[in-house]
Amino acid sequence: MNNPLPKVLTQGSRGGVFFLYGEDEHRKREAVQALVEVHLDQGTRDFNLDVVQASDVSVDDLARILATPPMMAERRVVVVRGTEAFAGAARSRDLILGLVENPPSDLALILSARIPERSKAKFYQTLIKRAQSVEFAMIAPEDVPGWLMEEVTVRFRIVMEPDAARALGQAIGTDLGILSQEIEKLNTVAGEEGRITLEHVPVSYTHLRAHETSLHLVCRLLLE
Repeated sequence: MNNPLPKVLTQGSRGGVFFLYGEDEHRKREAVQALVEVHLDQGTRDFNLDVVQASDVSVDDLARILATPPMMAERRVVVVRGTEAFAGAARSRDLILGLVENPPSDLALILSARIPERSKAKFYQTLIKRAQSVEFAMIAPEDVPGWLMEEVTVRFRIVMEPDAARALGQAIGTDLGILSQEIEKLNTVAGEEGRITLEHVPVSYTHLRAHETSLHLVCRLLLE
């Protein structure tokens, strides 16, 4: 499966405008977090990070946030979620496009968006061409098992057997956010064994209830 995250982290120089678009909200969130981490250190992050929702921020507030200089750091980071809201807002749109053409050296602007289907708006095309842009398309069903096995290994350092990965993918689908939550539950059940097998998958769905935490699940499975 093609993973766009490394491209986000390696393309171009630090700073500038990043445009992360597509329907895969899970991997977009991961990319935003990764970009924040490579641009800011923990000691100054609270002073130099702003996260705004495009539909909620006024153009005047947005301009003020973008113009604020960094404090005790090389750059500030501004994350704008739901950037598609700017497509029909001329002043906000022009503000963003102006930064795309002339990005300040002390700013990393991260724009996250889901482009409406069949949209031909020039705003999106300009961002794709002129910003550091990466598309996060929904994962194909046939790629889900591979993603699950890799994710389990990277996050929990255990193995997920192919049969278990296929069964979970068939049960959940291609929403990586939900799949990520489910493998965390499975790790709670099977982590000590070092391996998630096909037998573990129905246990999670049969026993896990919406109101439970992972601790509740483990305690109840031990009692049953």
